[in-house]
Amino acid sequence: MPPSRFSISSVLLSYFLVAGGIALGLLLFVTLKLAGQVGLYGVLAVGGAIGGAIAARASRGSTVIEPAIGSLLVIATLVAVLLGTGVGELLWHVASDEIIRLVVLSAGAAAVGAIAGAVVVERAVPGHSDSPVAWLVYIAVATLGASVVGLVVMGGAIARGQSGDGALAGMFFGAMGAGALITGLAAGVAAPRRLLMMSLAGAAAGVMGFFLMLRGLPSNGGDDGEAAAGFAVMGVGCGLLAMVGNLLAWSLYGRRRAAARSAAGVFE
Repeated sequence: MPPSRFSISSVLLSYFLVAGGIALGLLLFVTLKLAGQVGLYGVLAVGGAIGGAIAARASRGSTVIEPAIGSLLVIATLVAVLLGTGVGELLWHVASDEIIRLVVLSAGAAAVGAIAGAVVVERAVPGHSDSPVAWLVYIAVATLGASVVGLVVMGGAIARGQSGDGALAGMFFGAMGAGALITGLAAGVAAPRRLLMMSLAGAAAGVMGFFLMLRGLPSNGGDDGEAAAGFAVMGVGCGLLAMVGNLLAWSLYGRRRAAARSAAGVFE
């Protein structure tokens, strides 16, 4: 096994993977009709574990710190968006101690879950997965996470009164597109080969998975056919951005790293 090295690309990938895992956990939370803070912490722990486990397989070395940092960044994003709204500011003045406790416990649950998921996978299946199919899954889950981050940002904008349809759509797609691009960049750095088509297919699959997640929520309504077509277009756009990111990172760094490791006889 290669030596453990801290990797910024793994942190970025873990950020979106944990967000995607939490999204899957929240869908389970709604489907099972769970309630209360215990259920919330459980969802965050499960989401962190899913993200940490996938990040461990995607990382080119033994990694535990990266998924933990990624999970903390997800919680930090949620808190920053909340506190940036009028409702969040009011809650902070009324019950700051309770909010601090909730944030600490939520961050702890997500981080512990991420570390546990990474440790279990590292021990059960050591090494780095170089399968293109595996990377398709990694990119799909990370893009799902990017879509969730985009939804959170858009929700924060609505709460702040920035309700213009054009601005909200641009903000939402911008967050998704940035996430897909960063995911492609991270894959280009960490993957053992160039993954252009896997980046395209994975990002598109992640966006459509986000659509299916929204469709499964109780408050869902409207024309599913029209919505599906819209998300399919966004999926292709995000897929192209992921391809660009993957090609750029692979050309600048990934190819040389893979060649150096191959010449040294190091296989992951």
